[in-house]
Amino acid sequence: RVRGGGAGMLATRIFSGPPGRDEPGGCGNLGVRFAVDLACNPEAGWQELNRFGQIPRAAPILPMPPAADHGDIRGQLLDVDEDDEDPYEVVVMVDGQEVWITIDPLKGPRWGLKDNDWVSMKQLGFAGHGRDFRALTPSERETCLIQIAKKVKPLYERLGKSLARVQKVQEIDEGPQLSHSEILALVKERIKNRCALEMRRPVITWRNIEIDDVTENHMKTAKGMLYDMEFPWTESGLAQMGPDWLTQAFHKAGSMDLDNKVVKIILEKKIKVTTGNNGGKFLFEVKYKKPDPTLSTKLFAKIPYPLEGATRTDRLSSSVNKQPQEFYELNCNRLLEATMPCRIPRFYFGDISNDTTNWILITDRILFSDRAGQNYGRPKPRKGPLGPFMIEGPYDKCLDYNLRGDPKEYYLLLVRTGAKMAGLYKAGKMGDIGLLQKSFGCMEGRSMESWGMVFTGNSGEDPRLLRSKIDNGIGLISDTGKAIYPSYCTDDAFLDKLRSALYLMNAYTNEINCWKHASPDYIALAHVNMNVDNAYFWRDKKNRLSCGVIDWAGLGSMCVGHKLWWW
Repeated sequence: RVRGGGAGMLATRIFSGPPGRDEPGGCGNLGVRFAVDLACNPEAGWQELNRFGQIPRAAPILPMPPAADHGDIRGQLLDVDEDDEDPYEVVVMVDGQEVWITIDPLKGPRWGLKDNDWVSMKQLGFAGHGRDFRALTPSERETCLIQIAKKVKPLYERLGKSLARVQKVQEIDEGPQLSHSEILALVKERIKNRCALEMRRPVITWRNIEIDDVTENHMKTAKGMLYDMEFPWTESGLAQMGPDWLTQAFHKAGSMDLDNKVVKIILEKKIKVTTGNNGGKFLFEVKYKKPDPTLSTKLFAKIPYPLEGATRTDRLSSSVNKQPQEFYELNCNRLLEATMPCRIPRFYFGDISNDTTNWILITDRILFSDRAGQNYGRPKPRKGPLGPFMIEGPYDKCLDYNLRGDPKEYYLLLVRTGAKMAGLYKAGKMGDIGLLQKSFGCMEGRSMESWGMVFTGNSGEDPRLLRSKIDNGIGLISDTGKAIYPSYCTDDAFLDKLRSALYLMNAYTNEINCWKHASPDYIALAHVNMNVDNAYFWRDKKNRLSCGVIDWAGLGSMCVGHKLWWW
């Protein structure tokens, strides 16, 4: 609560943006930036804070990042959850000014700054007037909010001049308020302690399974290998097991204090994540019994694909052919979050069953700030950088014209990140090397025999099956796509030489792998696919690019030279 006076009611809201001026990308919506809302209402008296709860001892206006475009909407999504009755906020950038708009799921956006000032579409001259806000399409809602923000913007300009007249901010029932740096320190300490406890546990290993294990058991509920508790592996399963299960899961994983609990789970109904070929994904929000600025409310879950329809082959590929890649990804999140040389989404819970191959990974949600990376058509002029600490993307592989900066800068950063990880691993700074070699894939120290070398024949794929792949590739460079390849790619002599080299490499597949991993000097812990689609990027106030990395499935120690080629 705050005392109203000549300057009106002062309320601070914790912004659900990328965490921090110095440490973005890993703490989600834990309250890194503050937006200040001033209601010019001298008779306000004592007023209730909004549902975000937290207020600082002072009420500074932090520097606001410049907008990439006029009317850039960030914050929560514009889709309205009709089952949630709580108002929520979005932030609109207008000419570099950050303007907060409160939205009630039933009444729509607030027009003024009083409790009953709900917008009239007719007041705006908006084409959608006369309809309920929930009935508008997302693009209509966006247009509506931008119009409101432009009209409200002058109030926000007066806000800065009025702050000096605010007499007193009194905190009630919340105890001492923490600064951003204090919150970040608590989060880092919690992650460090959680990872240290996980490192001291006995090593958990994977038992290889066959296709029949998946087909016979994929619908069964079983306890996980990591936390010895049953878990959901579908979106509906999470809703069914509910807040009590999620509370127990967060407690077991050490991601939430034992005196707190999850009281509500809100599944994201409008936005569905469909990218990737190794598993399903969905978004959800949670509410906690006790407000905790170190916990995120916007979360992300990764789960296996259903063993049916269009995803049947993908499920068998990930659960059998690529096993145990999901087990390694879960180990990465639970063991290495504190020692990674880059940000990864904060781990809240994850487990997998060796019997059913079902699994779930729950992490912080990455709050992407724009959709520039989603152009799959004709290349457009490259957009400039976003404001400081605004997360770019998400980007897709091989569409470098979507990157907001020079592609070389992005790929060099990814390679440097991989190099830092390799160095930390070799120096023992990511944990005991012996433990890590048992917890992840390890190509180091294997005997020649274990590679399956064949001294009298072919050690690779059956040449009869390989032929169609080679023919397709040669057809691409010599015919279908010849316009983008050198002219010699249509020459028969070159194509015969290429075809012969590919067959020869295939025949010596295992021998080549053995040679690549013969010296431990060239082997280190490495991401299997460090590309722009498995990373998220932001810039600091000096325009320096930083990144976080996702999708750690298949993590292991292997030939770094091979990984550099793959990256």
